[in-house]
Amino acid sequence: MFRHIILLLFIGLFGAFIKGQDYSYQLLQQMIGEASKIDAATYHVDKEERMDGEMKAGASDVKYKRYPYSIYVKQKKGVEVLYVDGFNHGKALINPGGFPWINISLDPMGSIMRKGQHHTIHEAGFDMIIAIINKLYKKYRPKVDKTSDILKYEGIINKHGEIYYKLSFKNLDYKIIDYKMKEDETVYEVAKRMLIPAYRVIELNDNISEYHDVKPGMTVRIPNDYASEIKVLMSKKTSLPEHIEIYDENGLFEIFDFSNVIINPAFDSDEFSKSYKDYKF
Repeated sequence: MFRHIILLLFIGLFGAFIKGQDYSYQLLQQMIGEASKIDAATYHVDKEERMDGEMKAGASDVKYKRYPYSIYVKQKKGVEVLYVDGFNHGKALINPGGFPWINISLDPMGSIMRKGQHHTIHEAGFDMIIAIINKLYKKYRPKVDKTSDILKYEGIINKHGEIYYKLSFKNLDYKIIDYKMKEDETVYEVAKRMLIPAYRVIELNDNISEYHDVKPGMTVRIPNDYASEIKVLMSKKTSLPEHIEIYDENGLFEIFDFSNVIINPAFDSDEFSKSYKDYKF
């Protein structure tokens, strides 16, 4: 009788484990699938990013479309940014919203536009976080299948009247490694290829102050993956990760909180031009 009870308990616990794993995977696949359908979007994003050891806050209203890649950003202090692939000689048009009181054109990958933030305008939207989670899941799939400690479904929460699913991914193999720079390689290129945060390479190496400040054969310290842990709130309404927390060996690295998300809106024909009626370029 006792053995029978133990067996039933084991079967119940194992069944719950399998169900939890299956549901986590189901939500993950749903999130990836919905993100792949995005051709354009508008949203508001509040962010916090660790810069020089302190969390710095920012907020922006964003609209973008994939083809051709076009993005308009209006920041909290009235700064406007407009970038369209194939226009303005590859530079972003900036309305500083103040001094020097004129529009300026800047390289989206240059140090001025990258100053004080982790990401470039090419990394806006949901593609980056989806790619990171998908890569980590595929890389560690054998371990994910064996334990519930890595990919977890943690329940449902109600936030501002909307329902969200809580998911977390704990990277048990996260570590800092040595990497030897190759010919004509930049920090950004290494980060893009390995899907790690470029800013962390700057943060981890005192002898690197800029994203192009490296030489072939130089050994640099980099993370082997993007994060040690990722926490996501997936919207029931959009199936997208609308709240994202990224952690590394030092704790919280960045937070992104999306709201007013509209997927595949119909833009006006001139909505990504500086003469658009709502802009102040």
